Amino acid sequence: MVARHVFSALSVVLLLLSSAHRSTAADSLRDKVIGTWKLVSWESLRSNGEVVNIWMGVHPTGVIMYQPGGYMAVEVMADPRPTFAANPATTPRSYDELRSAFFGYYAYFGTYTVNEAGDGVVHNVEGSERPAEVGLKYARSVVIDGKKLVITDAFLQGGTAAAARHP
Repeated sequence: MVARHVFSALSVVLLLLSSAHRSTAADSLRDKVIGTWKLVSWESLRSNGEVVNIWMGVHPTGVIMYQPGGYMAVEVMADPRPTFAANPATTPRSYDELRSAFFGYYAYFGTYTVNEAGDGVVHNVEGSERPAEVGLKYARSVVIDGKKLVITDAFLQGGTAAAARHP
């Protein structure tokens, strides 16, 4: 895959929207990730150290949710969000508009489990905007760094996703 050679990291910054759960140092990783996290940035780090925003633009929006019952969901919208030439509530006028809208949004949902080492989660994809993802398992390394949740995407060999808790 081209992505494995071009990029060595993926960074996503999220802000916790729900303040109902406050984790402590004694909480398990599972307890610490629970909540709805708002996307702040999504960056890719090339092997030469250059940070780029290729897939979802400079200021994408979105959320990742981890629920206490073991369910999770991810939704990301590109910056700038593709629009249709006609009324936004109507269908696209061209294949290019449809393609742009499809690739300008990314979403999947399913269950999650904490891995045996207790340093990551596995996203078990039950439904996705991309049909080929259904049934896949995405391993993500997770570290709590102060008020940030740092997620490493194993597919990109060192990609990170960071999240900050809302005060």
